[in-house]
Amino acid sequence: MARKAPKTQMTEYKIPDAGWQLGLCDRIVIMGPQETNWGVKEKIWFRWSLPEHLLDDGRPMSVSKMYTFSMFEKANLCRDIQDWTDHEFADQQEADEFDVETLLGKQANLKIKHKKGDTRTYANVHTVDTCTPKEVPDYDDPPFLYDVNDPATWGHYEKLPNWIKDKIPAPGGQKAVAKQGDGFEDDSIPF
Repeated sequence: MARKAPKTQMTEYKIPDAGWQLGLCDRIVIMGPQETNWGVKEKIWFRWSLPEHLLDDGRPMSVSKMYTFSMFEKANLCRDIQDWTDHEFADQQEADEFDVETLLGKQANLKIKHKKGDTRTYANVHTVDTCTPKEVPDYDDPPFLYDVNDPATWGHYEKLPNWIKDKIPAPGGQKAVAKQGDGFEDDSIPF
């Protein structure tokens, strides 16, 4: 008898149009240190809702972008924030003192580019720029910041997407990643 895996059911995701779109920053997640191809880096994730692009249930679509959490003048985060706020930092000290939480609830012009993957097309945020604020509807889901190092923000943990939860520690806890010396010894395996 042949043993075959069940047929894969591909979920169709609705994505926003490519080009310039109005976005409202509704999530900022300070993720702490993350493993990257270039070693461990502090990461931060931004999500923007797109009030002019609605899902079938009436909620706005959303797009997001992950950054290395660095305000060095050549860092992508620093450049995008300067474009978004239409303010060039006078020096490194001013950039370092910028509070990213001030961006919650702020509108931005987002240039969305589509990228084809193996099984689906993704809508990626390519550019973040300043915009003239527009009147947008209020939603039942207010903007929030989650910081792995700030217990005052941990109440938002359950609202995070699962793929983000998989990358960060649970509130007050550790990520479930086995490390050498964590009590598990290969010598104890009988084979």
